[in-house]
Amino acid sequence: MTNYTRIIILSLLLLAIYFLFHSAMNSTETRLYRKIISAQQFLWDSVGFDTEHDPYHSGFIGVEFSEVTTTMGSLPAKQCSTNPLWAVQFTRWFGELGLTRGDKVLVSASSSFPAMVYSCLAACEEMGLEVTFMLSLGASSWGANRPGLNFADMLSILRKGGFVKTTPSLVTLGGTNENAGGMDDEAKKILQGNVSDAEMVKGLTLDELVALKSESIAGCRLVVNIGGNASSMGTDSMSLNLPAGIVRPSDGFDGGNGLAGNALRAGVPVLHVLNLKGLAEKCGIDFEHRRGDFSRGRSIFGGILSLVVFAAFMITHKRWGYE
Repeated sequence: MTNYTRIIILSLLLLAIYFLFHSAMNSTETRLYRKIISAQQFLWDSVGFDTEHDPYHSGFIGVEFSEVTTTMGSLPAKQCSTNPLWAVQFTRWFGELGLTRGDKVLVSASSSFPAMVYSCLAACEEMGLEVTFMLSLGASSWGANRPGLNFADMLSILRKGGFVKTTPSLVTLGGTNENAGGMDDEAKKILQGNVSDAEMVKGLTLDELVALKSESIAGCRLVVNIGGNASSMGTDSMSLNLPAGIVRPSDGFDGGNGLAGNALRAGVPVLHVLNLKGLAEKCGIDFEHRRGDFSRGRSIFGGILSLVVFAAFMITHKRWGYE
């Protein structure tokens, strides 16, 4: 075999490894990605925000602090959550779990990551999943914490624009015990916004709320938790051990005494969306900048395999001859 032929074979092998480990988007994923971009532009045009803190004009970034802010949050994490690639990633998670059209999914979310919640709902609708959506209105800083514009209001705007159909089946105020503990009555009224009293769940203890939400686990193929609302996480420390991403019942995590833990004990996997920086790295989504595709060469296995192939080539490659 000539050196020229060997070089061609090496090039083809390295190219094959690149495409094997680079997860480019297909046409369906590209369409979903563009839908998220359009939805964010529609929301931005409808409500207007501040370009400094929402550089991609998503419309989903709130303020650092207001009277309805529950806890401190990370601005870079909130900015990363606006990346439309998350919607694509949700469809990939669903595919990894074998979900198909008509499967039931329970989504429990706080309003701390409104862009992420919207991406999840859009992905569910794209795949034809049957969604039970439970929302807590409380939001940490830079989430849906702008007075007069809670996440339910954002979804209402997006529904009018034709970008989402799902509506919450259960709404709480969120925050401490999901009753906006520590806020005065005026702040609670502002937080509730246009959500009617009939749609709100109030006056329950946290244990009662967990039990109420857990009734919806039956028949579900997946429970998605976005953010850290009290009923999803529970009150014991076991939920803090849950890794971000897909957690299967067979993985051996207790999950705590909240909704997530109850799902795992019922044999239902949990998709835990929290600790965004680590999760973004795991998924190949750039944490600091918005890019139009998943990171190339993000797999350590692809990199190692490329080095092994190249090293084998160099060891066996005859570069000089003697006469």
